[in-house]
Amino acid sequence: MSKQLKEEHIPQFETNFNVGLVQYLRHLSKEEALPYISLLDENGLIKLGIKERTKDKVIRKLLENINTILVTVVLAVISLLLGLPI
Repeated sequence: MSKQLKEEHIPQFETNFNVGLVQYLRHLSKEEALPYISLLDENGLIKLGIKERTKDKVIRKLLENINTILVTVVLAVISLLLGLPI
C-alpha cells in the first residue's frame, strides 16, 4: 500500500493540486496571486505566463533576429558564389 501511495496516489494528488491552483490563481490579481506562486510547478508557471518554455524563448529570439540571420546567410552565400573571402 505504501508503494502504491508513493507511485500512484501522491503524484496524482500533486497533479490535481497544481491544476486546481493554476485555475484558482487565474481569478486573482497579480498581487493577490504572488504569495502562492512558489507552490506552482514549472508547468503551472508556464500556464500562468510567469515562465516561458525554453523552446518558445529560442523561437522568439529567432523571430526577433530573423532579419540579421537572413542578411548574414545571403551575404555568405553571395561571397561564396563570387569567391570573395567571408
